[in-house]
Amino acid sequence: MNHWYHSWVAAVRIARRDAWRFKGRSSLVLAMIALPILGVSAADLTLRSAELSTEQQMERDLGAADARVSDPGMGGVPIHQSPDGRNYMTVENFDNKPWPDGSADIRAAFPAGAKILKDTSGSGKLRTEHGLLNTVIHELDATDPMAKGLMTLGQGRFPDKAGEIAATAHFLETSGLEVGSELTARGLATEYRIVGSYELPGALKSDEVLARPGTFLAPLDKALKADGLPGTAAGSTYLVSVDGDGFTWNMVKKANAHGAVVTSRAVALAPPADSEVPLHQRDDWSDYEQSTAARTAELAAIGTVVGLAMLEICLLAGPAFAVGARRSRRQLGLVGANGGDRRHIRAIVLSGGLVIGFAAAVVGTALGLLLTFVLRPLLEDYMGQRFGSFDVRPLELLGIGLLAVLTGLLAAIVPAVTASRQTVLASLTGRRGVRRSSRVLPVVGLIATGLGIAITLFGATATDSIVIVAGGSALAELGIVALTPALVGLFGKLGGWLPLSPRLALRDAVRNRGRTPPPSPPCWPPWRARSPWRRTPPATTYSSAPPTRHGCRTVR
Repeated sequence: MNHWYHSWVAAVRIARRDAWRFKGRSSLVLAMIALPILGVSAADLTLRSAELSTEQQMERDLGAADARVSDPGMGGVPIHQSPDGRNYMTVENFDNKPWPDGSADIRAAFPAGAKILKDTSGSGKLRTEHGLLNTVIHELDATDPMAKGLMTLGQGRFPDKAGEIAATAHFLETSGLEVGSELTARGLATEYRIVGSYELPGALKSDEVLARPGTFLAPLDKALKADGLPGTAAGSTYLVSVDGDGFTWNMVKKANAHGAVVTSRAVALAPPADSEVPLHQRDDWSDYEQSTAARTAELAAIGTVVGLAMLEICLLAGPAFAVGARRSRRQLGLVGANGGDRRHIRAIVLSGGLVIGFAAAVVGTALGLLLTFVLRPLLEDYMGQRFGSFDVRPLELLGIGLLAVLTGLLAAIVPAVTASRQTVLASLTGRRGVRRSSRVLPVVGLIATGLGIAITLFGATATDSIVIVAGGSALAELGIVALTPALVGLFGKLGGWLPLSPRLALRDAVRNRGRTPPPSPPCWPPWRARSPWRRTPPATTYSSAPPTRHGCRTVR
């Protein structure tokens, strides 16, 4: 155990020194691994920051009120609703009866002594610098304490009298207007002055104007109907504030008895048990939440993308590790000459992947955090909503960093095995010899490519299985990798038709197939090779005669 520990410590120290010595190659591999880590860590931080807690969601939906009461348009018949107010059903079964329609007596659903703020929304076509723009028209007393948190004031102020409106910043940008401009609506001769701009934290790209209650929608609806045009289709909800513990679940059920739907802050923060929810006890109720199968498919898709990305990075970074191992062959030969065996050589090359993977994890994660923090306004504008908070989750970032370390290790596996099979004499003298290309590897690659394509098509057309598609794609990609050395050799025959510079470059690529394509296994089977780490090297004859091939190696 102690020997194992010290050998790996020495291997890591050697790999760290080599990485610092060859800064260009190390920087290239580090960048290839760190860039995906940067993107994944930034995406994780962005999505987590955009997720709102229950308190934050209630603040955006309810402001400072305790609940929002709305009329579902079922004529006031009793209903059952879910705790979040998104789903509801009538208590009575209307399968063989006319479906209820009409407005409910919504004020009967308010608790005694409650404070009420009416919130009305409609739509209309407003005249802008570029023509008519269909816009949401919102009527609300934004200066009321219950409306605090629903919208954020930018420039100017909220309207406090008739003839004044405020507009969202996106509407001002789209319309070409500004604070202080005059605004009119199609079908209405009244002009309204823009006195301020604001934004909706959950809908930054919303085109909306805000007016005092009863000063815009009612006159516009009357004028449109007088001209024979469709009205504003206005609808109202009510913000309610009560004393005590807020709008409790018992109050919600009483409001349901009058045909009203309620979104309550107290219920959202402390939802009742399913046994206390009448809707969940009904036989004709089905939950429309995302199923387990859908979540599994989503996770499988994410895993497929991550797996293929890791495979691609390994294939790109593998040649760089192969080149590094070749440049360090004398050092590796000295390790073998001083008693080292295959596992020590493999440990040194693998430690190179470990060191660069760890550095890529640190650099990629740090840059992801920094860029997300700096670009937060741009990200919020792109997503169309403000972040709830800058939510950093260390365990998730640690998992992303471990992916970088794992990618570095996987990219160094083939170069490590190849370097461990090189003889001590060849490592010390720098004689690489002439190797014959494997005749089996291209055949295996061709079969794997065809089989992978067939599996991918089968999975996409016959089964719709993401796992089968991912497996087929990975198999096809590995098959193409196995075919690459043979393809490079075939392309080398075209060199005679090229000018001097491309011909030299192509010849160099063909001669150095270890770094041109992703690294592939050695050409000779390991069970037929003589152990390269014996203390007495195999007999080798040197002469002026030209080298002759012997299997996969060259004997002089």
